[in-house]
Order: sequence, then structure tokens, then C-alpha cells
Amino acid sequence: MPVPRMTRPTRTTRTSRVLGALVAAALTLTTGALATTASAQPPSYTPPSGTHTLVTGGLALDVPGSSSNDGTQLDTATVNGGTSQNWQFDQQPDGSYHLVNGSSGRCAEVNGGSLNAGAVVDQWKCDSTSTNEFWTLTSLSNGSYVVSSVRSGLVLTAASSADGATLTQQVNTNSPQQQWTIGSTLPLLSGTHSLVTGGQALLNDGQPITRSVNDPLPPDSGAVESWQFVRTAAYTYKIVSVPTDSCVILDSTHEIVEQGDCAGPGSAWAITTLSNGSFTIASEPTGQLLTSNGEGALVTLQPNSNSPQQQWTIGPDTPVPSGVHTLVTGGLALDVPGGSSNDGTQLDTATVNGGTSQNWQFDQQPDGSYHLVNSSSGRCAEVNGGSLNAGAVVDQWKCDSTSTNEFWTLTPLSNGSYLVSSVRSGLVLTAASTADGATLTQQVNTNSPQQQWTIS
Repeated sequence: MPVPRMTRPTRTTRTSRVLGALVAAALTLTTGALATTASAQPPSYTPPSGTHTLVTGGLALDVPGSSSNDGTQLDTATVNGGTSQNWQFDQQPDGSYHLVNGSSGRCAEVNGGSLNAGAVVDQWKCDSTSTNEFWTLTSLSNGSYVVSSVRSGLVLTAASSADGATLTQQVNTNSPQQQWTIGSTLPLLSGTHSLVTGGQALLNDGQPITRSVNDPLPPDSGAVESWQFVRTAAYTYKIVSVPTDSCVILDSTHEIVEQGDCAGPGSAWAITTLSNGSFTIASEPTGQLLTSNGEGALVTLQPNSNSPQQQWTIGPDTPVPSGVHTLVTGGLALDVPGGSSNDGTQLDTATVNGGTSQNWQFDQQPDGSYHLVNSSSGRCAEVNGGSLNAGAVVDQWKCDSTSTNEFWTLTPLSNGSYLVSSVRSGLVLTAASTADGATLTQQVNTNSPQQQWTIS
């Protein structure tokens, strides 16, 4: 049973609510000293509208079973884009936040208003006078945040790095389980894009189907694969076919995905960013996800199964083809130092020289991810030890087709470069600096130039 709730002092009159969103903050993080106290002043930014996921060690803050019960202890779960992992950040005049769950409508709180380390963090009916429902966000130099209770000053902590780890408040020890990355569930999708999952592009051929991005459209087909995302007042999107101005919609039964009038409620879709840089597209009426069913097949709605066919990216019409490529950031190439063939050799960057130690065989997998095999060593780029932590070494190791820490996804950016993300952790390939010989690690995506790779 929940600990009896404490009487709280009445808060002063609130100003207009501002929906918190921290993607903009991630673009402007400083590299200052690590903040270790909950009393530290929150970072300065103007949050755009939207809801967010909070992720630690590749797992998202979650309401188990999407429960709406007061007193349900929060836990962590595999990032899946579901509403139980969506949190509305409702900023207060003092800079703290209400964290409101997208599924239950309840707020994250310290049960009973406890001041003790180890107290349960659960959900409860939101109360504007309850200080144990308010949280401050303190940015760290690695791009993550400490989330601290306003009432106790203790920090939001996952019990372990395992799926299903329970949440409590604890003294800040700089543990990875106390460091949270914050992703927007409403990414900026301005402009016109192709929409791709697992090497299949969404195509308007009178009905929404998918086809291989490697197959050119017949010039007389009349089909198009250009889409525009139009945000609604309810923070959902309409997915509009260009140039037909029809939308991806649900039929009147809310079971069939089709093209049609953009005015109906079946045309609203919620976009949720995942830690690997892709996103899910959920039907607002049903909560189910837009799912590719392969070459030439109609897209359908399916329950969330964490399938790669439910994870979409926006970008060019063709993926990076299998074959030998170089990866370059800041004019320097991804390299195996000295052409070493030793397992565990940390990768670095070096002046582009055309050598085999800078050549990488891109072997695309059925799910659209890649093995990156060095032409000199025959070893694969991997995250050492399968670590889920920011800062883990990226090295080379004997290739293993069953090892998820050797697989990488490529997310195209608007400037023509790519994010290279670990399938296992969702963190991105990052050079330590712009200097020749900079070592490679995985880090939270901060939109740093050292995380953006051109591929040739």
C-alpha cells in the first residue's frame, strides 16, 4: 500500500503552463563540471512544446502495464514508443517540472512525500500544491540529466540496468542509473521527406504501401513517396502525400490504413522518437503502430512489438548500399590505429589516406542495420563489452552475427551526414575531438559535429 500522503503547503498562483521539452537543451549543453547536488540551478533554455521519454542505460521510464492506479511504482522498460513511456513536462514558475504520464495522466512523485533515500517513486493524481510531485533537471557534461525531487533533493534512480528495474530516490552518487537522457516524442519534421523502415519506403500508390528503396519508380507509375508532416494543435501529425494532398488515415472501422481526407480524426498520428534515432508512428484513435509488411504490401496497424518494421526514419530515397565505404567526421576518417588486427583495439580518427584500415565493408542486415567490417583487420566495429553506458569504448572485435553490440543503424541528417547508432545501446558513434588520433566512444546524441559522419 502507498505510504499515507503528507499535507503539503499551498503553492503560489501558477502562471500559464509551458509544456516542457528538452531537445533544444541538448543542442546547447555546456561541458561544465558535473553537477552533483539537487539544489543546482536548472539549465537555461526555452522548452518547445511536446512530450518526452526519459532513458537510462537504453531503458525508458515507464508505468508498468500502463496502469492508471495511484501508487503504482515506476520502473524501466525497453524503449517502445508507447504512451506509458511518454511524459509531459509541465514547467512551473520556479523552473521545476510536473512529469505527467501520457497513458495514465498521473504524475511521477515520491511516495508519501518521504525525505528518505530509498523511498519509492510512483505515480499519483497530479496536485499543483504537492512539492513531492515536482522535479528539477540538472544537465551533465555528457548530455544527460540528473532528475531531482524538489521536496527531498534526492535523485531519480533505477535499481539496476535490467529491464523492469524499479525506481526510487537516492543520494546522487553519479551512478549511470541516475543519469537520464531526454528525447522528444514530437521531433521537428518540417519539410518534405521520404519515410523509410528496414530498407522499405512508404509509397502512395493510391493506397499506402511499402517498396524497396533500391527499386526506382517507373516514370509513368503516378506513385509518389514524398510526405509532409503537418502538426496539429493537439501535438499530433497529419502525414500528407505530396503532391496529392491526401493523408494517411484509418477507415471508419479504425482497422484499415488507407489514403483519404485529411479532416477526419483517423488522420492524426503521434510521433515518438526512440533512442536509436528512429521513431514510431502511432494512430491517435487506437494507439497501435504503423507497420510495414514488406515489398508491395499495404501498411497496417499492429500492436507495438519493438519490430524494426515499426521504426521509421526520414531521409533520402536510398539507404547506404552494402559495399566498402569510408566514414569521415571533421575531415578525418574512422580508422584502426596502425592497421592492428588485435581484438579490443580502440578505433580512432586519422587523416584520410585511402588505406585499408580506413575502409569499412557495410554488410546490411535484414532489419536494416549494418555490420561494419574493417578491410585491414577483418574485425567488426563494436561497443566494448556490449556496454549500455555513455562513454563506452568503440573498438574492433572478431565479427559475430549474433552480437547486437556489433550492429549499427544509420540515420540520415538534413546536412547529408549520418548518425551511426549502436543497435544495442542506442547511443551514437562519437569522436573525442576534431584532432587527428581522437578516440571513439558511444555517447548521447547532442548533435555535435563529432557525431555526424559522411559516408563515401
